[in-house]
Amino acid sequence: MRSSKDVVAASPLSRVERDGMANDAADEIVELVRRMDFRMIAEKQQAFLTRTAGVALANRFMFACLDDDPDTESAVWVFSPVDLWAEKAQIFTLPVPLEGLLPEGALEIYEGVWMWPDNKRKADRAALLMAEGFIWDEAFQMRVDSTQTGMMAGVRRMTGPHNPQNPKGPAP
Repeated sequence: MRSSKDVVAASPLSRVERDGMANDAADEIVELVRRMDFRMIAEKQQAFLTRTAGVALANRFMFACLDDDPDTESAVWVFSPVDLWAEKAQIFTLPVPLEGLLPEGALEIYEGVWMWPDNKRKADRAALLMAEGFIWDEAFQMRVDSTQTGMMAGVRRMTGPHNPQNPKGPAP
């Protein structure tokens, strides 16, 4: 496995925060989030940590674009802590205070999953996220893609002609 620092260093175009106080605040937020304690601290403390962390908090999260939903025009964007991916190759979406760091118009549709109801090209959206300090990693993108592809394959197996519970296949 790679270290979190290796993943961040390899991300193209991302702005990396070097301020020690900001990085300490971002580390504290991620630790609180991982323990599911961030929403338990006072709102003033949440605001102080988030404001202090700034771009350093964005550096703690990687993103991938998921665009396998044929029913919608908009892609969704998955955000997950860099350290969980680097250390354990896990994708773990959590309720995280990313609102102030994401480009305008972001809507959280599920914990750690966001979308923008506009027609911006995915490559342009990714460039904006990297400019804000979020990390893109090809292996993470491939894992998100394969997770969706694997899920869709499972759905096809359940509804396809080889399913003994549905020998005729999916309804027309």
